[in-house]
Amino acid sequence: MDHGAFASMNLRNDGWWDGGQGQGLVLSGYERSEAMASYEALATYTEAFLGAYLKHDSAAASFLKQSPTTHGVPKHMMNVDSHAAAGLPSTLEALRSELEMRGFDHAQQMMAEARDSDPAFTVNEKSLLAWGSSDLLDQGKTSEATEVFMLAVALFPNSSSSFADLGEAYFRAGNKAKAVENLKKALDLDRTNYFAMDRLKQLR
Repeated sequence: MDHGAFASMNLRNDGWWDGGQGQGLVLSGYERSEAMASYEALATYTEAFLGAYLKHDSAAASFLKQSPTTHGVPKHMMNVDSHAAAGLPSTLEALRSELEMRGFDHAQQMMAEARDSDPAFTVNEKSLLAWGSSDLLDQGKTSEATEVFMLAVALFPNSSSSFADLGEAYFRAGNKAKAVENLKKALDLDRTNYFAMDRLKQLR
């Protein structure tokens, strides 16, 4: 599938094939029908991959495990090779990608799996909280932010900031009891956490 015609624009363009570039490929052994077949095969597998890993579609995941010829791809045109992931690297970027792919409600399970393979696995607390606050909570993604902050308090049980952010997520979700519980915990850990102090005053 390595040729200049491998683009939907060129596949649709009769003039391109009748002109110099297209004719050059034909003379070198490529036919337009081959280009169209290979493009369609890759597009089909790309769609299945995105469906399996972003939408958690079991049918798409099953599709990827089958041979290309099963799906009508001409023999010898495509070879599918895959390798199981070796585990999460110790970076927030990797954690974010995994959470977005598998679902935020799997955060605790993911961390347990990561630490099974690497007991030292961790992420930077400030970066984790900043992501949960700026990219999730402030964007209205309250349930996702709550899961991130729950992960933060599990990773950093002595962190007043993590409990304060979890309390804030519950506050915005309208769960007063959980908000108070976590904001009080934040104050127990740090009596100078003025954010938690002010928010508790609003809740009384």
